[in-house]
Amino acid sequence: MEKLKKARTRKTSNNKQSTYILLDVPTGAKLDQLSLAEFKKLIFYVGVSCRMKLRLNDYASKTRRDMAQYIPLDPKSKTKVVAIHLDDLHSNQALGLEYAIMFDMRCELTNVDDSGQANQVMYLRDPDIVTRISKLALNELFAKVSSNVLSF
Repeated sequence: MEKLKKARTRKTSNNKQSTYILLDVPTGAKLDQLSLAEFKKLIFYVGVSCRMKLRLNDYASKTRRDMAQYIPLDPKSKTKVVAIHLDDLHSNQALGLEYAIMFDMRCELTNVDDSGQANQVMYLRDPDIVTRISKLALNELFAKVSSNVLSF
């Protein structure tokens, strides 16, 4: 929990923001055959970041350092961590997506802001945010898979 309390405040900018989803995808998974429920189970972190592409390498190292306790890194599990960024969501969609899901190893909602407070209340108050936004993300994922933007 100490590491989560050190989380940074989300940076705001007038430039285009990107929404990113971190998935724990089993090796050999057929992404074009995922159902919405299966897709949501793969998500373990969702966030909004400006200029995601420029900070992706830095973010990856921070993920390894700060979030390793939430990621199954055992090579025997044959899983890969995949980052996907989705541009041009409306601000309320991006906010809903940011607050939607962050699962730890016990599958508990632990989306924590920079003050260490859990955002569980918003999720429980409006659970259809997760479904609605995940549908957008899943559609975008299929578009990227079919255009071979993602490589596994």
